[in-house]
Amino acid sequence: MRHNRMFCFVVLTTSLFVAPIANALAAAPCAPVSKAKSPQSDRSFEPCDPEFTYANQADWGGACNSGGIQSPINISNAVVDERLSAPAFSYRSAGPSVFNDCNHYTIKVFPAGDSSTLIYGGHPYRLKEFHFHLPAEDLIAGDRSAMEVHLVHEGIDDPKLTLVVAVLVKAGAPNGLIAILWQHIPDEGVRESPPITINPDRLLPPRDKRGFYTFAGSLTTPPCTPGLTWIVLKEPITFSPDQIKRYTYHGTARKDQPVNREIKQTKN
Repeated sequence: MRHNRMFCFVVLTTSLFVAPIANALAAAPCAPVSKAKSPQSDRSFEPCDPEFTYANQADWGGACNSGGIQSPINISNAVVDERLSAPAFSYRSAGPSVFNDCNHYTIKVFPAGDSSTLIYGGHPYRLKEFHFHLPAEDLIAGDRSAMEVHLVHEGIDDPKLTLVVAVLVKAGAPNGLIAILWQHIPDEGVRESPPITINPDRLLPPRDKRGFYTFAGSLTTPPCTPGLTWIVLKEPITFSPDQIKRYTYHGTARKDQPVNREIKQTKN
């Protein structure tokens, strides 16, 4: 009998201490174990259901067929303006995210944060994204290059400002940035961050060869939003013939639009 009483006392005492702890654990589940972020942790997908094709540009909506100031154009009869100052590029190496945008038929690359900026016309801009067209969209006196890179910038002080720096591409020596990037193109509709670091400065010609044309323009895909500032660098860069061939989307140039605006250019 004495042993039975002792046993009951032990069981009761244990229950009084253990039960509250068990209840507390049940009410407050353990926090998940922290893990290092995977390079693919921000992977996202967008279904491929394009609303336009390059074969039927006359059917494009928005401002595309409004008859207003549109891009691209055949650049000719540009007026030299010695007051033009070159964009002050401050591009830096960063890890990008890469989007295979099957709805706009292009590969878009988004540098991290404000890693790459420029100043033009007294306004600071950040590089929002860059993408590609094959063949080139802007013509120089009727001549069309193999490809064109569009570096799209957003105003830092005024996000409504958009500045596009267009770089023409001809066949020649391979481009180091493209050699890396082309190995990390995701599947159609997928956006992900590959384990690479790139510097968009490698998509620009040498610093002493950055003369340019500038004019008002628009986006070159629907809705063809107007009100953009365009800078087309005169000096092309090169991709190797194989790099040009390997680009995902061919036949992605909008037809050149009426040159119903003033075109300025630097002296060199």
